[in-house]
Amino acid sequence: MTSQRPKLSVLIGTRDRPDALMRCIGSVLSQTYKDLEILVFDDNSETPLGDGISKAFDDERIICIRSDVTLGVAGGRNKLIEKARGEFLLTLDDDAILKDDGAIERLIGLFEALPDVGLFAMMIVDIVNGRQAGLRIPFPKSDIRKNAEIVNTPQYVSYFLGGGHAVRAEVFEKCGPYQSNLLFGCEELDLAYRMLDAGYKIFYTPDVVVEHYPCTTRLNAKAAERQYSYFLMRNKIWINYKYLPWFACLVNTTAWCLIRLILSFRAGGFFQVIRGWVHGFAGLGRLRRTPINSKTIAYLRENHGRIFL
Repeated sequence: MTSQRPKLSVLIGTRDRPDALMRCIGSVLSQTYKDLEILVFDDNSETPLGDGISKAFDDERIICIRSDVTLGVAGGRNKLIEKARGEFLLTLDDDAILKDDGAIERLIGLFEALPDVGLFAMMIVDIVNGRQAGLRIPFPKSDIRKNAEIVNTPQYVSYFLGGGHAVRAEVFEKCGPYQSNLLFGCEELDLAYRMLDAGYKIFYTPDVVVEHYPCTTRLNAKAAERQYSYFLMRNKIWINYKYLPWFACLVNTTAWCLIRLILSFRAGGFFQVIRGWVHGFAGLGRLRRTPINSKTIAYLRENHGRIFL
């Protein structure tokens, strides 16, 4: 491993998905931009993944870090951030790839051209059975219905999707890491509030496309969705309490809980949602309120953010 600090670190968290992981790493190695390192966090896979990575790729820029306890998405990203040496950090889900070989080259150009931006959100495209099955982008569905063209328009936004995003390393130095107790679900929203309050902006760049190939491991898709429903309910209650002004917190939390309960009747997972609700409110006593400032509220209103829902 070279001692020279790379410009960019690619961070990939994974667990029990070796085939998807190899595809992801391959898409990074094929990039035209070469001044990078690739850090892989093996989150307690049943079979350690380090040897398989070494056999598949003879590249000293790849480093595998393994944990013998499961840390979840937020905790795993924090471990990667601790080890990363790059000025910029690109995070990819293990079941995702960069669509074209010039993606990182364009990202580096954006970081240099927009110094007020702390994080770049990308267009994440779900691919199922070889076809586009949906988009994961940082806009409310209501805004997309009003103006479908925003999907293809570079612009400032209020949050980001974790499966593909790039951030300045200094953001974590100033704002702190992901909240590891969230495990997974809303950890990006938590960081977004802290970033915006610190004066950083978030920018959506549809020119950088991440293809996401959804897959599951030991848990089947339905069980995984129910587990996610629990964390989503619990974590949203915590985040609203920490960051939103009191009136917005009460309105947003009430509406969120009702919507999630109604959806759980249709899609299943009702008891997981109830459990998340109970644990969410039970945990409020351990949290400290740090409401976002007036500048952040104004930014949210101007850039597709939502205060009351």
